[in-house]
Amino acid sequence: MLGGPAAPTEIKVIRGHYVPAIEKTDDIFEARRRAQNKTPQEREAGYVIHSDHLGISLNDAGFVRKVAHGSEVEGKLFEGDRIRSINGVKVASKQQAYGLIESVEAGGELVLAVNVDQRETKQCLAFVDFLPTEEEPSLSVLLARVNKTLETWPVKVLSMETMMTAGSMANKDSTRFMMGINEGKDGKKSYGGRGIFYQFFRVWYNSADPANRVPEVVQKGAELAEAADVAMITLDKKETPCSIM
Repeated sequence: MLGGPAAPTEIKVIRGHYVPAIEKTDDIFEARRRAQNKTPQEREAGYVIHSDHLGISLNDAGFVRKVAHGSEVEGKLFEGDRIRSINGVKVASKQQAYGLIESVEAGGELVLAVNVDQRETKQCLAFVDFLPTEEEPSLSVLLARVNKTLETWPVKVLSMETMMTAGSMANKDSTRFMMGINEGKDGKKSYGGRGIFYQFFRVWYNSADPANRVPEVVQKGAELAEAADVAMITLDKKETPCSIM
């Protein structure tokens, strides 16, 4: 029907945040550093839940009232969005919605049907990362994939930048992290030389811009974000500690 409400947009979310594995170390200094920073001495890679029900507050009609900073849906859901269903189950109350979210374990997928047409026009920066694959050894090859993606993704881009991270691809979203402590054959220790260095592209856009609120942009953005998470996990699992002398 012309002039009727827009169909809900499907937004996919992985519950929890991915954390890389921590291998047991024989380096007493590294072990001491981990203890001081309350970092586990050993840990398997996986997803960890940091907040209840995705860090969002809802009312009984399914409207989002608040999105916590650092939550899994930050930059995907906004105040005023209305969640119609969760994994195909219609939302009838906020407690029911919370229960549906809590029933999904860490690393599980949530499919949210959301009305985004009522969002206010404002500035809300969001980004999508394009991480390299083994078939993309140079920035020019990776850039070709970015350009090809933008040809079919009608997003209104603000800017794009080249990002760099080191140690582990899982560090890409950290603002601060410490590299390992290396010991040479002569017994001398050096700092900050362990790990792999990566370069990748980050595309910035205003997710609150009306041009970027249409379903095809929102859905594609969610797919690209999920693909970046999968690529990060793949790269993280392939990494092996190395020393740069």
